[in-house]
Amino acid sequence: MPEQINITKPPQFIQPSLEKGIGAAWDVAKQQLTGDQLGVPTQKAVDPFTQQAEQMAAGQLGLGAFTRDPTTGAVTDVAGAPGVAGYQKYLQGATGAVTAPTYSAQELVGPMGAGQLAAYESPYAGAVKQASLDEFDAQRLRDENQMNYQALQSNAFGGGRHGVAESQFRTQSNLDRNKIASQYDQQGYLDALRQRGADFSNLGDLAKQTQAQGLGSLSTLGSLGTAGQTYGQAGIDTLAQSNRMQGLEPRERVGWYGNFLSQLMGGMPQGAGTQVTDAQGAMSPAMQAAQTGLGAGNIWGTLKNIWNT
Repeated sequence: MPEQINITKPPQFIQPSLEKGIGAAWDVAKQQLTGDQLGVPTQKAVDPFTQQAEQMAAGQLGLGAFTRDPTTGAVTDVAGAPGVAGYQKYLQGATGAVTAPTYSAQELVGPMGAGQLAAYESPYAGAVKQASLDEFDAQRLRDENQMNYQALQSNAFGGGRHGVAESQFRTQSNLDRNKIASQYDQQGYLDALRQRGADFSNLGDLAKQTQAQGLGSLSTLGSLGTAGQTYGQAGIDTLAQSNRMQGLEPRERVGWYGNFLSQLMGGMPQGAGTQVTDAQGAMSPAMQAAQTGLGAGNIWGTLKNIWNT
């Protein structure tokens, strides 16, 4: 029995175009898309302002220099251990940190030695003390002369009673003189303590001001770094979207052509095609942030003009 084979062919006027379309589809299909053409996400390197802010923070914490990836700028290693580097020069008295006299905060606690006493005591205290003692000595000499004169008047000079009175006078006058000297010494010591305490307080204030100013600069650098990172990442994401659309454009074009031919063939099966609906895709967080910061629609309006060119 003879074999019967039914072959359905497209209309003659479609045949040449169909053959060309299949050839074009094969040429496109055999070319593998690259990562750029697929819009593979990439990450922007750490912004220079952010790197500076990180290093400033490390300086405040005593961490030393960072080791960074030469390509991405990300921190790969941290030297040192956390400390109080921002305060260190005030605590340990680094060269040039504190002047006249040069003491660290640690040296301004505990007993006060002779060196600090001499440094903090008023330079006029010794002169005032000496003037008072000189006046006391002059007055004592006058009183002693008066006592001797009275002894002479009563014919008792050189006698036993005069000797006892003279001894008591000198003993008491020495006690009084030492009392005056000790009062001046005590007052000078208390004044030096107050001055030393004021220096300690000033060192603490300087340390706090240094840290506050450093944190202010750190905050500014961090804000600049965040803005730069966001804008740079949005640019990278935008380029990835653009590369993806350009990479998929030949497939969309061949798919459109195949669908067009299938509609002309009537009863023939619908031709294979490719339709890409996510070429643009959802905006990345960086692109959304950049769009919000730069004005709604600015980025996409620009891209639309480019893509429609």
